Amino acid sequence: MENENNTLTEQPQYSSPAPAPAPNFLPVAIVAVALAAIPFAGIASIILGAKNKKKIKNYLAEGGPKTAMVKVSSILSTVGLWFGLGMTIYWTIYFSVMAIAAISSAAVASF
Repeated sequence: MENENNTLTEQPQYSSPAPAPAPNFLPVAIVAVALAAIPFAGIASIILGAKNKKKIKNYLAEGGPKTAMVKVSSILSTVGLWFGLGMTIYWTIYFSVMAIAAISSAAVASF
């Protein structure tokens, strides 16, 4: 474009901003599944799985792309949540039975 002095001036160039990189949900999902196997760490697994699942849903609701990594993260978050719940119940029952057995064997031994 020329101005009044017949010199060329540059036009401002507008471009769309680069899309934000997708958050990496996968490490949190893997940790959620791994924690479920540790006695009473299943509670942390339930919390991590639920929070990560919610973040994934919000990310997809905002128009984030549904890539394979996001799908795997969503599945692992769900597995971590349910596996954590199941293992927390299992370890609670297991330690309760062991405590009852120890108390009853101590009571029998004292006779």
